[in-house]
Amino acid sequence: MLWICLTAWAGLFIWYFRMRKKAEDHKLVRRIFCLAATGFIAGTALCLPIGVRKVSGDEKAELQLERGALGSQPTEEKLEVSVGNQKPERITLSVPARAYSAEEIEEAFSAAIEALDEIILGENLSFHTVNRNMDLVTEIPGSPVALSWETDRPLLIDSRGLLSDEIPEEGVEVTLKAELELQGETTEYIRKVQVYPPEIKGRDAVLRALKKAVEKENEAHPEETAYYLPETLNGETVTWSKVPDLTGLELMALAAAAGAVCWAAKGREEEKARQKREEQMLRDYPEIVSKMVLLLGAGLGMRKVLERIAVDYRKNLALGGQKRFAYEEIVFTCQEMENGVSEQEAYQRMGMRMGTGAYRSLAVLLAQNLKKGSKGLLELLKQESQEAFEERRRQAKTTGEKASTKLLLPMGMMLAVVLVILTVPAFLSFYA
Repeated sequence: MLWICLTAWAGLFIWYFRMRKKAEDHKLVRRIFCLAATGFIAGTALCLPIGVRKVSGDEKAELQLERGALGSQPTEEKLEVSVGNQKPERITLSVPARAYSAEEIEEAFSAAIEALDEIILGENLSFHTVNRNMDLVTEIPGSPVALSWETDRPLLIDSRGLLSDEIPEEGVEVTLKAELELQGETTEYIRKVQVYPPEIKGRDAVLRALKKAVEKENEAHPEETAYYLPETLNGETVTWSKVPDLTGLELMALAAAAGAVCWAAKGREEEKARQKREEQMLRDYPEIVSKMVLLLGAGLGMRKVLERIAVDYRKNLALGGQKRFAYEEIVFTCQEMENGVSEQEAYQRMGMRMGTGAYRSLAVLLAQNLKKGSKGLLELLKQESQEAFEERRRQAKTTGEKASTKLLLPMGMMLAVVLVILTVPAFLSFYA
């Protein structure tokens, strides 16, 4: 067993040092290694030989296994056995717990019978006046004795000790009999009790009295279609009213809850769509600013620059290109200017529609260019383009770190495969 554990440990270290060279996220590799090592430490501790001593034929000592304590469950022992020069074989033995002696059984029966006199009374004060449910237990705490009950008047008190409502007011004598069993030996416990109608107090007593009053009110005319309700009980006025059917309200609440769930789901979908739109626009931002710098450097004005970007995007879209939200906004801005919207207002509207901070800053920069002139705009856009590409690199790095976290499960599966490849042949050769 020990050499199998050593093989598994070797496989774990081989995987660890290989992944440290290949993986970029060394912290993730260390976490997996620490997790696996914790399990390996526990497994190695369990695999340490507990030891059953081998006895040769010349020795008179016997090979012994320890039985469980009295009343405990049988235990299974896995052993290796060889007869003569034959190959060792594995065998599983079921080792029963130590059995009770005759004296111990008698002592257990006596203790159980003595405890039953107090236990089965429950909340009753004596066996001569039983007006509350008895506690006819099937086992006694701390005792190995099992019990089964029966009564000679099961309609008045059942085998669990529950009293019936049909017990007459004057009371009835009932014989309780229990069979006690331990290790195949049995004995009987018999007790006579005087049972009376169950004692009912408070709200339960009032409800029971009301039911009896209703039955008495209608017992004289069962053939009538009307079922009469008493107006008084013990001199007090009784007010009856039907419990309202809340099915309609429950259905309305269910419909409202379903609507709320649908609304929340729609809100989540809209939020996901908005985030997807913003992420796409931020990815396109460095490219758009870079095109502006290139076209401004070629001598075009800012309006012509936007129109050229819009025309190129439309051509690409006609050739089957993907729809890009940022370029769609530029196309819409060019259409606004063609329809008579001033250039400054069109830039401001574009920044508001795009929503992200980068595009708002770009819109402000373009609007200020109209007031102050285009002097210095090219340098500002070059600086903005450089910062946009740097931000794009940071975003790519963050995305890569998130992806490395998602690799935890595949890397764990790879570790499991490596361990199986190393340990399965070892186990097969061990049992061969």
